[in-house]
Amino acid sequence: MATLTELARFQTPLSGRAVSHLQRLVAGWGLLADFCFADLLLFAPTIDAPDGEKFLILSQVRPSTSQTVYRADMIGTVVNSEERPLVTRAFQLGEIIEGEATIASLKERGRVICIPVRCRGEVIGVLTRESAPSFGRQPGELERTYVDIFNRFARMISAGDFPFDAQDAETEEAPRVG
Repeated sequence: MATLTELARFQTPLSGRAVSHLQRLVAGWGLLADFCFADLLLFAPTIDAPDGEKFLILSQVRPSTSQTVYRADMIGTVVNSEERPLVTRAFQLGEIIEGEATIASLKERGRVICIPVRCRGEVIGVLTRESAPSFGRQPGELERTYVDIFNRFARMISAGDFPFDAQDAETEEAPRVG
C-alpha cells in the first residue's frame, strides 16, 4: 500500500510543506479518533481537480473506543463532489460542515463532520469524522468531555493551529485513549 507521501506526491497538487503538515496531523490522530468515538478520513484534492471537485483519501484511522464504520481500508479511494458533497463544501468554503452521508458499510446514513485542514492560511484538505447514528442513549460525562476535546482540536485544525510545526511526525506509536 502506498504511503501518504507517495499518494500525495503523485496524485495531488499539494506542496511538500502541505504534505509535511498532513503527516504531522496523522502521526497522532489516533488520539483524536478515540476522543470522538469515530473513524477519521483525510481527503485531499486530486491533481486533475485542485478546486475540490474530486478527492483522494490519503489516510484513515479507526477508533479504539468505539466500533468502526469502515471494515475495509479506504486509503487511495477517489471520490467526487456528488459522492461527497459535504467534503467539497468544507474544502471550498473553508468551514466546518456537519451533516449526514451514505456510508456504504452501514445500511443507513451516518453522521459526518467535515473539517477543513489549513496550512499557512490555505485549505489543503478535509478531515472527516464519520460515525453511525446513535439512538436512544444519552452520552455520559466522560463521553461528552472526550467529544468536547475533539471539537476543540477540530477548530484548531480548521484554523491552521494544529498540528504544531515543532511536533515530530516520526513518532513510532502515538498514545491512544482507553
